[in-house]
Amino acid sequence: MTKQVKFSILLTITAVLTLGLTSCDSKTEPVATSPAEDTATETAQATEWQELVYNQALSKIKKAKDDNATELALSYMGLTSLPPEIWLLTELQKLSLDDNDLSTLPPEIGKLTALKLLSVDNNQLKTLPKEIGQLNSLKVFYVSNNKLTSLPAEIGKLSSLQKLWLDDNNLTSLPDEIAQLSNLKRLILVNNKLNILPHSITEMDMEILWEDVKLFRGINLHGNPLEEPPVEIVKQGKDAIKQYFGINDIRSPESILQRKAKIAAKQRIAYDEALSMIKKAKADNASDFKLDDMNLAKLPEEIGELTDLRMLVIKSTELGDLPSEIGHLTSLRHLYIHDNLLTALPREIGQFSSLEFLRVSQNKLTNLPVEMCQLSSLIVLELDQNNVTSFPDQIRQLTNLHRLDLRDNKIKNLPSWITEMDIEIVWSKKPLLAGINLYGNPLEEPSIEIVKQGRDAIRRYFEDKGEEKSEN
Repeated sequence: MTKQVKFSILLTITAVLTLGLTSCDSKTEPVATSPAEDTATETAQATEWQELVYNQALSKIKKAKDDNATELALSYMGLTSLPPEIWLLTELQKLSLDDNDLSTLPPEIGKLTALKLLSVDNNQLKTLPKEIGQLNSLKVFYVSNNKLTSLPAEIGKLSSLQKLWLDDNNLTSLPDEIAQLSNLKRLILVNNKLNILPHSITEMDMEILWEDVKLFRGINLHGNPLEEPPVEIVKQGKDAIKQYFGINDIRSPESILQRKAKIAAKQRIAYDEALSMIKKAKADNASDFKLDDMNLAKLPEEIGELTDLRMLVIKSTELGDLPSEIGHLTSLRHLYIHDNLLTALPREIGQFSSLEFLRVSQNKLTNLPVEMCQLSSLIVLELDQNNVTSFPDQIRQLTNLHRLDLRDNKIKNLPSWITEMDIEIVWSKKPLLAGINLYGNPLEEPSIEIVKQGRDAIRRYFEDKGEEKSEN
């Protein structure tokens, strides 16, 4: 049901109440109306609805201007157009326009040059204006679930862009200029209509993937009807695509050194920036601290000096490990270290006796340290989209655990004691509020079909298996 229809119903109910039809014995005869009159009424009601939401948006924009706001959310409003006053908010760094009915973004979007995040998911956008290329500070751009058929060449001018979400559109091709996005870490093109890939896509410093997981680094092309190169080639990755295109990947030693030097320079800048932020947080006795979207390859040891922290967020970096000094943060309640390159967690993580929420999603973990069993207060543990190959034994001792997300790992076998935990076992593509979620694992023992039936079915499986062994 659309927002306009809902509003039409609301107006009808209001009209009935206004007429004073409060008696159940009333026998007022219904007034017949023609189809033309009905259409006119619906049009008027839709117009009234649009005026209402437009004025609400305008009110929010004026308040943002008065407050010198850096963030503005105009989502879920049913807007078909944007008040022009929005383009005066040149200090905006974050603009959310999700779940409206916008069919276009006006050229004036280019005036918001301070934007770092722009989200226009779930609209009706058919094109993007070329002025989008003027957003030099933009780091994150969400344009999922629209009706885009192409991208302007100016998209390549977004020099700061790190994440670009274009899934669930109607894109049939990509401009060569997309390869100019040198800072891009994630390009999500899942479920479009791409037939041909530009040769330049192989020049981008990202892996080319075919994964049914949208939250993934690299260029994800899953669900496209590719012909050149064909899907089977794309599934093999960038090297196979280069070979298909006949691209010679021989690089001179000089170009390799230049690339390494460029990466190292970015990492040094990120380290210095992180260290500066840590020192400021220490001076402020901060209880929350966040490092996000940085080319950070090493976390400064000084992070361990922020002993007042109750929440720490380190996401979308290049970190492959964490320093042992992180164990000094014994006051932590919430720890978010997702979307990094972590291959292991330090054993000192067991010192977080007060930790209640731990998110380590989207890393490269294959197992967990034994010390994880010491997280006696842990309620939520999110390990989805890693490389975990076996169900962690440490989980058994986490008696307060309410949610364990293990989606999209590589677990084949479950331990029989899993049914002893006071928590349901589920198989759901979407994250859930409770339970052990095993969706996307290549389970063999027990089989996926049994796991889908839940904990009781799994218990019966292991009981039957035990009986078979005793009989033999």
